[in-house]
Amino acid sequence: SFKLKKVLCGACDAELGNIQDSTVMEGAWSETCGSRVAHFKCEMVVLELTDCRTKHLELKRWSILGEAIGGRTMNRLSQVTMRQIIDSLRRSSGKEMRLIECQP
Repeated sequence: SFKLKKVLCGACDAELGNIQDSTVMEGAWSETCGSRVAHFKCEMVVLELTDCRTKHLELKRWSILGEAIGGRTMNRLSQVTMRQIIDSLRRSSGKEMRLIECQP
């Protein structure tokens, strides 16, 4: 199986996703992301952008993030920048994608 380990919430023990072996997955996942990737099952995403340390990006669906950073191209979440998503953010109504203040 390509599923190596479940990822659980440290607070409530809910299953968040799993770590997968990308070398057996279809496509160029291992070349782009390395031999292991995380597959998240959550619906809402809160992401720290590499070039904006005072705000986080909140998204209601993964597909919105995909559209904002290049459609079907593979991107590392650790490298997503404000520059990449700013146009999509400006077009957003604020319900599906918005910036939120970082919690201290």
